[in-house]
Amino acid sequence: MTLALAKTEDEYVDVQAECRLWISRLSLTEFRSYASLEKSFDGRPVILTGENGAGKTNVLEAVSFLNPGKGMRKASLSDVRRKGLNENPYFSGWAVSADLSTAWGMRKLGTGFTDENGGEKRQLKLDGEPAKSQKAFAEVMPVIWLTPAMDGLFREGTTARRQFFDQLVSAFCPGHSSELAAYNQSMSERQRIMKEANFRGTQPDAFWLSSLEESMARHAVIIASNRRFMIDQLNSACELSVGSFPAAELSLVGALEQAVGLMPALEIEDRFAKELEFNRGLDQQSGRCTLGTHRTDFIVHHRGKNLHASDCSTGEQKSLLLSIVLAHARLVIKTREQTPVLLLDEVVAHLDEKKRADLFEEIVALNVQAWMTGTDKEQFTALETGLAQKFDVSSQQLHPYQG
Repeated sequence: MTLALAKTEDEYVDVQAECRLWISRLSLTEFRSYASLEKSFDGRPVILTGENGAGKTNVLEAVSFLNPGKGMRKASLSDVRRKGLNENPYFSGWAVSADLSTAWGMRKLGTGFTDENGGEKRQLKLDGEPAKSQKAFAEVMPVIWLTPAMDGLFREGTTARRQFFDQLVSAFCPGHSSELAAYNQSMSERQRIMKEANFRGTQPDAFWLSSLEESMARHAVIIASNRRFMIDQLNSACELSVGSFPAAELSLVGALEQAVGLMPALEIEDRFAKELEFNRGLDQQSGRCTLGTHRTDFIVHHRGKNLHASDCSTGEQKSLLLSIVLAHARLVIKTREQTPVLLLDEVVAHLDEKKRADLFEEIVALNVQAWMTGTDKEQFTALETGLAQKFDVSSQQLHPYQG
């Protein structure tokens, strides 16, 4: 599928109905605080409320593992295994599975791990059969999440912002996470060779370094191209604000991303490989790779106030993030012809009553299954019970609201 806007605004509502996707059943086994959980859903937004520590975020994290990577908390596979006195002695790992209702029929996703054979190895199943890679999951179900840890995204270092943006790219272009993984693997191997050479007091194998640098350059150009495409498309979508949410202006600070479109991809690849070769001495001395797409920064401005996001208030920063996520959801619907699944942990924190109402209205209008958590039921009253499935989370179970 080409990454271009496939539908006009007039066709938007029709596409929305044609490309509905939602989780109709979610099952957890030995995951975080849940020994076992199985619940059915009907496609409406899902509201999970309860006390801190009740297990609300654990449910969202389980869903996030049905996408490439380490989930919304960036956890290792062993860390999410349930711990406690009542651990299952017959099952040493954990599992998450889901039935998806799509316009093309039912799909099944399953993931988990077991350490029975020693070491950590993630297992992936698609429609009951082993999946070739995590990319297959991204192709089936686009997922985007926001967590409380992201509230300070615009005041932190570049890594968190870049990871957030790459998450947006991956939901748009399923192969992006595979390119990132391949790039990082080649870069890590390059640094390992240099570190070992330092330890031995010898020169690293130049032939092997060249091979790894060529691999880095090949994947870096694809990564930069995907990012450049995403920033252009997302800026167009962000020009129109949603309700009381501010319009965001986005940019990337990265040499490779800036070069895309100015010169042929093969020329960029060749130049970057030569720059990596030239920088070997510096990288060997510093112990890190000083050039590449792993150093790109994602910059956000508040259009209305012409302010860098880092200079905005905490509430404005949260509003900018939500504005970007909602614009991105519209793009995914129009381009991939699939509704994304949104995981919005503690989403109403720092939002006033007007913005909460506007957020819920847009989620309903987009017809997406958004999973939202909070400690206070009252903060979700603007989203009428008939428009959402609402659950109290306690005793590691999801209890539908009564009355």
